[in-house]
Amino acid sequence: MGNFLFTILGFALGWGCEKLFDNIFNRISLTYRIRKLRKKLKERVNSNSLTPNLTTIGEGLPYFDISTQPEQVSLTDEKFLLSFSSEDSLPINTDKDKWLSDCGPKEIAEALSNCGPKEIAEAFNVNNFLTILEECRKEVIDSFLHSKEGCYFNNKLYGVLYSDGFGRTPDERESPVLTLRFFETDYFTHRVMGKVTEKLREKDFLPSSNLELNQLNNTFRCFRTSLGISIIIIIPDTNEIILTRRSVYSAYSNGIAWIYVSVTETISETDYDCFMGMRILNIKRWIKRALFEEIGLKEKHYDENSIKVYDMFFENNFYQDGITASVKLRKGVNMSNVKELKAKDKQMEVKEIFAIENTTTSIKDYISKYSNEMREQTIYTLQSYATRLDCFQNEYVD
Repeated sequence: MGNFLFTILGFALGWGCEKLFDNIFNRISLTYRIRKLRKKLKERVNSNSLTPNLTTIGEGLPYFDISTQPEQVSLTDEKFLLSFSSEDSLPINTDKDKWLSDCGPKEIAEALSNCGPKEIAEAFNVNNFLTILEECRKEVIDSFLHSKEGCYFNNKLYGVLYSDGFGRTPDERESPVLTLRFFETDYFTHRVMGKVTEKLREKDFLPSSNLELNQLNNTFRCFRTSLGISIIIIIPDTNEIILTRRSVYSAYSNGIAWIYVSVTETISETDYDCFMGMRILNIKRWIKRALFEEIGLKEKHYDENSIKVYDMFFENNFYQDGITASVKLRKGVNMSNVKELKAKDKQMEVKEIFAIENTTTSIKDYISKYSNEMREQTIYTLQSYATRLDCFQNEYVD
């Protein structure tokens, strides 16, 4: 009996030591890979010849755990809405416009300053800002009236009032935290501000260097009228990732069928989570909607737990915020299945769906060969994913 108890005790002690060793080894391994990832991401910034207009404003090392941090992505009471009218008599009365104020969430209120036409004019020394605004408003109204340049209908959007992608949880894990505060806007306002950006840049009123995070969270936050997500879909069965070629009829195409990642979508009112008991915008719901509306993927087609959010960036040409992400298809779901799926936006926005090999070398070679057919955010997203793939190979290849 004593020998039996001694054997059991020895087994338990050995099992415990093995688990302790595995835990220590895994922590050391994770620390090493994160350091390697941080170094490679820094090298990417220092050699950004293909993405000169992008600023990294958030890094998940290795990614943001969005499922455990829903309260970090909230909707404020702030609104930025430019008045829209289909009447032929222009200019439009700007008294109906709703501009951002300094009334944000309590924790960031002190960091915000007034952001209206007068403040912008003073900040950029643009005496004729209101004239430029009205010119741009007329152009966008004309696009909506004639359904051109992607202006088919106006819908509610959410702009970024404040962001911080370099925070960490206060526990011992120090997990990356992505904090986002949104204001209400719409597609019309977004397109007008896009035109305003073009006009201001033509007149050399905008900064020549890329904007930094503190500028975006203050004076320039009225330009942050859109947050898009770029998602890479992984096919484990064939070890490939999906890419798309966008339709020339999609927004911002300029008549070119650009190569994009698997899915790109803007956050909108459909991603508001009324079941959370708080004013929350649900990133996971946003990703699920994007996968369904653009490609036709339902939850049965992919592993929800495989969703990863990596970096947040600001594109200094179009003045738009973006997030990079990836998701894995389930075993048995291949490229043929994906091509057969029906989707709301597939025919209108996607010209072609194809796949490339899911290896760091193949992705880098593809970027090198076709970079002139890609927007900068596409290149950035592929680089973001390839860097994680290089440092955390076992998580992305089955």
